[in-house]
Amino acid sequence: MPSIGLELIYPPNCKPINDDLSKEELRRRLTELCNALDNVIEEEGKSTETSLDGERLSLSQDHTKYKGLFLLLGSPEFLKNADRDIQLRVGVCICKLLKIFCPCNPLSGLSEEKVLTKEILYFLIDCIGLLSNVKTKTDAVYIKLHTMIYICAQIDVFMWCSFLEDESVLFGFVKMVFAIVKNLDVWSWTDNSIVRQMILDMAVKVIIQSEKFLSSDLVTFILQYLIEPAKSTQPAQHTFARDLIIRTADQLEYRIQMLLQNSLIVGKCNETQMKAEGKPVRPPEEALEDSSEGISDVNESKDDEGSPDLLGEHAFLIIYALHTIQSSIVAPVLPTIELKLKSPIVRERKRSFRLLARLFSEPNSLLHRRNPSLWDAFLGRFNDIDSEVRKLCIHMLPQLLKQNRDLLHEQLLTNFQQRIYDPDEG
Repeated sequence: MPSIGLELIYPPNCKPINDDLSKEELRRRLTELCNALDNVIEEEGKSTETSLDGERLSLSQDHTKYKGLFLLLGSPEFLKNADRDIQLRVGVCICKLLKIFCPCNPLSGLSEEKVLTKEILYFLIDCIGLLSNVKTKTDAVYIKLHTMIYICAQIDVFMWCSFLEDESVLFGFVKMVFAIVKNLDVWSWTDNSIVRQMILDMAVKVIIQSEKFLSSDLVTFILQYLIEPAKSTQPAQHTFARDLIIRTADQLEYRIQMLLQNSLIVGKCNETQMKAEGKPVRPPEEALEDSSEGISDVNESKDDEGSPDLLGEHAFLIIYALHTIQSSIVAPVLPTIELKLKSPIVRERKRSFRLLARLFSEPNSLLHRRNPSLWDAFLGRFNDIDSEVRKLCIHMLPQLLKQNRDLLHEQLLTNFQQRIYDPDEG
């Protein structure tokens, strides 16, 4: 048994646990411990002081007596037990002990507080992530996983991510949340909307408190769910990402803007370099046609494998998605798009025009009124020096006229009439 340096005190009627026991006996004793901890919570909860919103503040003043037990369960011998069922039983006991200690961290004051807390969080993230594999509530692991996620959300265990100041733990938490949201309708123990709101609230709190440690990788991970293929193949995660971004816009928007700006600038550098090296910057079979549902660049989602930026070729799609969610997030990026409309690189002008055509054609969009210089630069592409850009403008004109009746149709039609006798567009 590992040395923990503290007295081991068990709840009444519990036998000691150690890694020398047989699997069957260890399971039995962990079950007894779990039930005994329920009794502790129930009995001591009767005299618990509560906050104004009814949340538990502390179960008792002598909860530190179980500190040794918590350290024992949090030792590698149990956290890394080869038997997954034993791991989950240990996880349930840890969560119930955390509820008893709430709002205190049972590891507080120890010399290795951060290291041990990190190990516990990684363990809980790994265990709860198994919910993503649950097929039915009759699965053997379901009750244990339900207990763990419920307690962790109830007492905000993952708020410790901000205390750790560790990007990897925070990223692991976010990945876990998105994984279990995918099949929430399978494992939800009550109305789906209630459980989803609970998970969303938990994620929002963690991101707000961990604002300083939001990595570019984490933000990119969230953004990927806004666009295809995730939008169609993972609708639950798509809407979760959308709602999470809306509620944490203050924390995410600067990092999102920096990612987009970097992608737009780096993308330009890559394209110039490829051109200098004689490499094609676009497949020759590039299609100008739009989808039947609206104006879109069907090739936007293709990855640029040589791109050092995290968003790669997805930047324009993400800008459009974010604009439909909360336009203020991408407003600072639009001046860069305006510059790209005047880029010496044809492809950049075409991609920028496609994006703006989608933004301007959104029903009831007033972007052309709020940003007249952008609108003027957009109209200027009808007189582009490149015939392919001019063809693209004419091709997209019907969608612009049809979808947004607030657009300045007279200006659009005037630019169209100027192109009627263009020999390159016949």
